[in-house]
Amino acid sequence: MAVLPFLNKLSRKLLGTVEQNISLSSLPVHDLLVERARQELQAARSLFDNVSERDLIDYAIFKLNAAERRYIFLLQEARRRQTCEQETDDKGGNPTGELE
Repeated sequence: MAVLPFLNKLSRKLLGTVEQNISLSSLPVHDLLVERARQELQAARSLFDNVSERDLIDYAIFKLNAAERRYIFLLQEARRRQTCEQETDDKGGNPTGELE
C-alpha cells in the first residue's frame, strides 16, 4: 500500500472531512482558508501522535511543520487585513491615507 493514500485515509477517519466539521458556505474565502489550515494542523498533530513506523515519523514531522507554518502565515495575513480594514474605516475609505 502506498504511504500517502494510507495517511490521507487515516486522517479522514480521525478528523472527518472539512465539510463535516464546518459549514463552508457561511465563511468568507479567507476565513475558510484559515479554518482549513487549522484543520490540517489538527490532522498533522494527530498523525504525528499516532504514527509508529520509523519511515513515517519523518513524514509526520514534515507535515506538522508545514501545517504550522501555513496556519501561522494565514493568521498573520488575517490580522493584516483586519488592521487594513480598520485603517480604511478610520480614514474614510483610503487604506494608505494618501490624497487621491
